[in-house]
Amino acid sequence: GTSSATGNISGSWSFVNASLTAARTENFFNASDSIVTGSLPSLTASVSSRKVGRLPVFFALQSEATRVLYVQKNATTEIDDSLNKIDITPTLRAPISNLPFLTATLNLSARSTTYSASKDLTTGRRVEEPYTRNYAEMKADFTGPVFSRVYTPNNFLADRLKHVIEPAFSVQRITKIDGQDRVLLLGSSYDRVIGGVTRATYGLTNRVLIRKA
Repeated sequence: GTSSATGNISGSWSFVNASLTAARTENFFNASDSIVTGSLPSLTASVSSRKVGRLPVFFALQSEATRVLYVQKNATTEIDDSLNKIDITPTLRAPISNLPFLTATLNLSARSTTYSASKDLTTGRRVEEPYTRNYAEMKADFTGPVFSRVYTPNNFLADRLKHVIEPAFSVQRITKIDGQDRVLLLGSSYDRVIGGVTRATYGLTNRVLIRKA
């Protein structure tokens, strides 16, 4: 079975958003064995995208301070592997194309995450030594060129049809991360980041727009 409780308070002030969350979930495997996960508490704050002066560049900020819960319980022992985490990510975004048929955006971000405990790379065990993970990320997104054609069937289905073909492509680069394997995942891989890699994705979207008089 599962027992869970969650509470949240959030607010916005101009371009600043903040949220305070407390969450606790306990998963029971039998009458005596369970695992407790959650965050007690988690404080997030963000600065929404803002233009930098007269430059065609926009700045945003994401930050989080949380107590990550991870407690293993059985009939005789209780192992508390919980830790504190502080995460901050400033981002710069800039459009790099003014063409009407091509949208291109460049995003540059730097992320710094400090953990109150880490993993010893020799023994693989938890040590009470803080670790700070730093890396930078660059991502370029391209949409287009967009092709479209208008048809006028003038039948029971539609008076006009517009077929739009929209290709998309993105490339992402994450810098090398020193000591990236020192991060304690605490039963989940959500905080796992692999550095020194380049990823590319592409896709093709077809849209059919129907207009009926």
